[in-house]
Amino acid sequence: MGKTVKSKKTRISIAIDKEFVVWLDQMIERGVFANRSHAIHRALFKLKEEVTK
Repeated sequence: MGKTVKSKKTRISIAIDKEFVVWLDQMIERGVFANRSHAIHRALFKLKEEVTK
């Protein structure tokens, strides 16, 4: 049997404006982000850096 690996990530659900979803999907198609989760993670990482300066 395989080992159970615990993830540091927590699943959440959010509601955002459709224009952001369209833009995110365009960026994913262009290869800027791997997926929506990756895009949101990067955005929050940058915001955290900015806020905690």
